[in-house]
Amino acid sequence: MRILLFTVLNCIACDAHRKQVIELCRNCYVSLNIYDIDDPRYLTTSLAAMRKWNIQKTPSIVVLDECGNLVGTIQGINHSLEKLGKIIHEKRQEECGLKRSGL
Repeated sequence: MRILLFTVLNCIACDAHRKQVIELCRNCYVSLNIYDIDDPRYLTTSLAAMRKWNIQKTPSIVVLDECGNLVGTIQGINHSLEKLGKIIHEKRQEECGLKRSGL
């Protein structure tokens, strides 16, 4: 599982949210890629990723499975950590179920 986090560098709310998402991903052993969309060094990459995942606002979170398929998106701050935790938990439960069934 991989998490993509889209933020803006000079946004206080995005900065606080980024720190919380980093901690959650670290605690859950989930890969995290952060896209600061206004960083000129990565502007082309950030814009391409935003278009691909239909990011409309920041902060936004995209959750991908091991194959790069979309699992879910969360846009905005409201309850986003709870939603992300729930998606991670459900995906892990699904993966455990597949392993137990031999698939």
